[in-house]
Amino acid sequence: MFDDELLLIAEDGANLLLRNLPLAILARGKYWVNNHAHILKPKRGNIEYLAALMECIDYRPWISGAAQPKLTQDRLMSIRIVVPPPPEQDSITKWLERETAALRATIQRSRRELDLLREYRTSLIADVVTGKIDVTDAAARLPEDVGEPDADDEVDTEADVEESADEIDAGAAEAEA
Repeated sequence: MFDDELLLIAEDGANLLLRNLPLAILARGKYWVNNHAHILKPKRGNIEYLAALMECIDYRPWISGAAQPKLTQDRLMSIRIVVPPPPEQDSITKWLERETAALRATIQRSRRELDLLREYRTSLIADVVTGKIDVTDAAARLPEDVGEPDADDEVDTEADVEESADEIDAGAAEAEA
């Protein structure tokens, strides 16, 4: 258990290479960290600067393991980074906050919209299944040529829809980083 402001860096997993999600995460308050994260606390300076800097690094040269990518402690600690004086770190951090504010707001709004759409889809499916909504009239109004899909036709399954939503979420997380 921790009750501190620390920087967590992913230790292993495909995300080290894919970068679908952030690798450097600021943790605040009370939390538990498993053994798949490196825990860093800067000796001096701005932890938000360090988080932004560590998120920008391409870790591929330091990753080992073919089947399961891994960033060992030794390799992580061998990465050289630029640590300007604290006032410059603060200035860079403030600039990043200003420049990314619109992107972060768009990402948050998109996530809320996705959550609402998922909630609406779940509610709609439940209403159809329980008979609260009668879809027989809508089905009767479908064009005649809409029938069973051919073997060559692609059919979106619920899993495909979830996967698309997850890709949007991953893209939003990547844009946020």
